Amino acid sequence: MLAARSERIDRGRGGVHWLARLFDYKPFLIVMCLLPAVGLLVVFLTYPLGLGIWLAFTDARIGRDGEFVGLLNYEL
Repeated sequence: MLAARSERIDRGRGGVHWLARLFDYKPFLIVMCLLPAVGLLVVFLTYPLGLGIWLAFTDARIGRDGEFVGLLNYEL
């Protein structure tokens, strides 16, 4: 019991920096490696999809802002 307690005290004084421990933590490292890929997916897939949906429900033309017209673009 005494040995375990002294180990804890020694580790607290000269232990590894918290940032080094964080980057040794595998789940955190996985998330950090995936963040750039997720960012690129959001920029190059989600934004154009949202813009296309928005333009589908407006009367936008080149050079001017469109107004929301709803389903009027889909009348026969």
